[in-house]
Amino acid sequence: LLVLRDFRTHLRPRLHDTMKSTLTTLAMFALAFGGADAGFTKYSEMTPTGVVTVDQVSGVCPAKYTSGASNIAISYTGFPVGETVDIKLCFTKAKISERPWRKFVDIVAKNKQCWQTAELAKFFKAGAYVTDANGAGTYTAELPVNTAPSEYTIQVLSKDAGGGYSQYQDSKNNNNANSCSIKTEIYNNLPTNLVGVQAFFTVFSIVVLVAAYTYDKAKNA
Repeated sequence: LLVLRDFRTHLRPRLHDTMKSTLTTLAMFALAFGGADAGFTKYSEMTPTGVVTVDQVSGVCPAKYTSGASNIAISYTGFPVGETVDIKLCFTKAKISERPWRKFVDIVAKNKQCWQTAELAKFFKAGAYVTDANGAGTYTAELPVNTAPSEYTIQVLSKDAGGGYSQYQDSKNNNNANSCSIKTEIYNNLPTNLVGVQAFFTVFSIVVLVAAYTYDKAKNA
């Protein structure tokens, strides 16, 4: 009886305080994570709306964009006012076919179709711009030097104050005839004469290797 009385007197209040503290902490976590997920995180939760355009350069669409040397001019309209946008450089659907390392994933942050560089950067540009009062915006992005030669599209995702996505659109999927296609090539900074020298020594090295192997084989026969 004395033990039970001691428990009621001393331990129960402490247990109550501990439970109260734990519930308070859990509530704070719930608020924090709830705010972070105020918008959407999956493409399937959003309807593609707005218009995204890869703009012309001096009145024409570039035939090729060079990794590490070219800029891509991007404009968009019909997006929520005052939100920041994340910009992704994504492989076109034709360039992910039978390539599981580039497959589309419904979760925005895990979508491998838009991990376009050798370092698997998830965003071309994060928090690039705040949309103007008319729901439009522009951004010029430098094409990273390690971008693989391929065909790409620009994806713009609008992010609300809670950090979740509210809207997205793609420059290739919105029937926008004014949008340029993006075909990339590797930047080659070697002068033409050095390219020839490099090719000569490559062929010469192969010839020497074959000759040495043949000589070795004949000697040991």
